Amino acid sequence: MKICFITYDVNQVGGIERVIAILSRYFTETFSWNVDILSLYSEETSAFFTLSEKVRVIHGKRNGLKEGKKFVKEYLLRSGNSYDYIFTFHLYLAQLMAVLMPRLAKSVKWIATEHNSVYYYTWKRKLLNLLMYRKADRLVVLTEECASYYRKHGIKNTAVLPNAVSFEIPEQSRLDQKRIVAVGRMERVKGYDLLLEAFAQIAGQYPGWKLRLIGDGVTRESLEKQAKELGIADRTEFAGYQKNVKEQLLEASFLVMPSRNGYEGFPMTALEALECGVPIVAFEMFQLREMAGTSDSMAFVEYGNVPELAKAMGDLMERREKLTAMGKEAKKRAAYYHSSHIGEMWKELLLGI
Repeated sequence: MKICFITYDVNQVGGIERVIAILSRYFTETFSWNVDILSLYSEETSAFFTLSEKVRVIHGKRNGLKEGKKFVKEYLLRSGNSYDYIFTFHLYLAQLMAVLMPRLAKSVKWIATEHNSVYYYTWKRKLLNLLMYRKADRLVVLTEECASYYRKHGIKNTAVLPNAVSFEIPEQSRLDQKRIVAVGRMERVKGYDLLLEAFAQIAGQYPGWKLRLIGDGVTRESLEKQAKELGIADRTEFAGYQKNVKEQLLEASFLVMPSRNGYEGFPMTALEALECGVPIVAFEMFQLREMAGTSDSMAFVEYGNVPELAKAMGDLMERREKLTAMGKEAKKRAAYYHSSHIGEMWKELLLGI
């Protein structure tokens, strides 16, 4: 089996890059498939997420999408027929594949993947998704909710394959440190400003508890200012990007996900928290509901309701028995997302096309 993943820049720090690293490693090391990564903008491999030594990265060294798409077109028209499957992870590369596929051999199959919630998009982007993805051999989405949308709009070859957790460990957090964490890019959609408001409402009631924000981004400066204005600067740590998120989660008592409605796809951070046996408090999201399944590993509150978010956080801060029970449920639920299970689902999907 020979597979090509096409992405903008394999060295970026994001959910797609993490998924590519996990899938390519599993395909090469478990199934002994050959995997190439076509990376439009990178010049050399210095990936934030560790790639298998068996994976070959082909660097486009291009500047901008127009030049990057030209690179992909030239490469695939020259070498595309050597692949059994070609994966795209971005809509604008899907547009290119829709044009190129008729020029490739019929034996080559195109797998389009969509990592965002469909409800995050404008109606124009939704329409473009529908036009492009219907031309793929398979459209793979992360949740049944999103699959239902695409199927309802005529893309019957839509499959649901959730992300696999990026690491698997025997240990789990002891949940005995008074530390709340949030992980991700610092952008408005992540809702960290709402989290700071919630923490400020209860910080005085729970001395010793601290909030650690892991990540960086365009809103960091304003968030630091907000923490000072709320009087919680000495209880809030801005830790920046951390390569070893596992260690951060193993030192946490629970994770908070205050994302603004519709943004998340199938957040890797939440999967990693489950693997570390760390409970999750979040605004209501169907993505996380599906991830949790029937487990009691997550506590949900009404979207945007800061007082309710504060109350849910305080509940775990003072009820040790509930925190411990949720942690056990989280670790148990994580097994469903181990690469052995998700990898077999991928194998079944690909061999069934």
